[in-house]
Amino acid sequence: MSVHLVAGVAAATTLGDHLPTARPRHYPSDTSDAEWTVIAPHVPAGTRRGRPIIYPRHDVVDAIRYLDRTGSQWDAPPADFPTPKLVYHYFKIWTADGALTRIHNHLREQVHEYAEGRHRKPTAAIIDSQSVPGAETVSQTQRGYDAGKKINRRKWHIAMDTCGLLLVVLITGAGVQDRNGAPPLL
Repeated sequence: MSVHLVAGVAAATTLGDHLPTARPRHYPSDTSDAEWTVIAPHVPAGTRRGRPIIYPRHDVVDAIRYLDRTGSQWDAPPADFPTPKLVYHYFKIWTADGALTRIHNHLREQVHEYAEGRHRKPTAAIIDSQSVPGAETVSQTQRGYDAGKKINRRKWHIAMDTCGLLLVVLITGAGVQDRNGAPPLL
């Protein structure tokens, strides 16, 4: 069972803490200056310990967005991005420490407040589940038999707010019923 919580607390980083970028923006996935101003406070700028930072975090974020949008492999980004190992390293670190979650949470709160005219924090949620095929690399213990669909798969249980924005994802074997998947999801 895997739980992916899409919530968090904002980081205390300012735009001035990040290295400026000189990379030209020519991919559709690149962050604009306005987008970077919104997400930069939630992207860790570094600890000033260890090796000096040579790649701006803006470029790392652009590389992650490029890989996500194009479905490209981690080891095959265009040459104007930072090295693939570095990009993957930051993706792992930011996922583990909650930076990507904080960015998602902050953007969701802005949509609630400004676009929808609602409170920043959602007060209601909608939960649902779907059986999905598991990749060949998913072990048999991670799968389950969905008696309704008569297939051996995985199941994701999701919670969305009333605007349709994602709050939480819970991944289980397909044999887990909705009534049993809802309590850990909530």
